[in-house]
Amino acid sequence: MVKEQVPWAERGSRFTVAFEQEVTWLVQRGDLSAVAEYFRITWRSVRRIIRRVVEQKWNDRERLDGLYSYKREGWAKKFLEGWARQDMWSKLEPIKCVARMIRAHFDGVVSWVTWGISNGRLEGTSSGSALTGGGLRLARCSLLW
Repeated sequence: MVKEQVPWAERGSRFTVAFEQEVTWLVQRGDLSAVAEYFRITWRSVRRIIRRVVEQKWNDRERLDGLYSYKREGWAKKFLEGWARQDMWSKLEPIKCVARMIRAHFDGVVSWVTWGISNGRLEGTSSGSALTGGGLRLARCSLLW
């Protein structure tokens, strides 16, 4: 028997990428047993699909960490544009929400990166302004998993 990687399925998966995205989308809007019955798969398969999609999206989030390696504004813009464009193709609404938020604040994000301000400094600034009563309102996307 020969196993071959195909572009329409993830490595180690028994299902196509499109099928896994549909299952994950429906699980966000219904219960696990209804989804399993609808697609005629086991609860265990639904759980594996959810775990695989969440792990993949977590790796995508870690991929954004590479943004701080760019010192020039042009390269940082290209990197961020590609990241946001790819995430807008996701069928998962929380992922699209993050991509829209980054696009809405694109120039600010690029400026923070090229100035070398890390998330730690940003959190420190946020805490300091909260202590002085100024506070910061940050738009957040709710993750459903």
